[in-house]
Amino acid sequence: MGFKKDGCSELILLDSDIPVAVQVKRRLERKTESVSAIREFLGAALLRGHRRLIYATTARSYSDEAKTAAQQAVALSLVESYELINIEA
Repeated sequence: MGFKKDGCSELILLDSDIPVAVQVKRRLERKTESVSAIREFLGAALLRGHRRLIYATTARSYSDEAKTAAQQAVALSLVESYELINIEA
């Protein structure tokens, strides 16, 4: 989550006046992004009232558990959307 004072998000995008919380992680080792990072961002975002989330990482991939956690958050209507994005370093 970066610095503890960042309030859970690297930035907030506006999509038709609806905020989208975005977390960006640059991983020096391109390993798999863990479920704990996905859950941590979800919890922090929910506490701030965010319902649309994007998690972007330079990690090679997301663990199956991380993908499932993001999908479950949407299926349970905890959030409207939770996108997991891989970015090239």
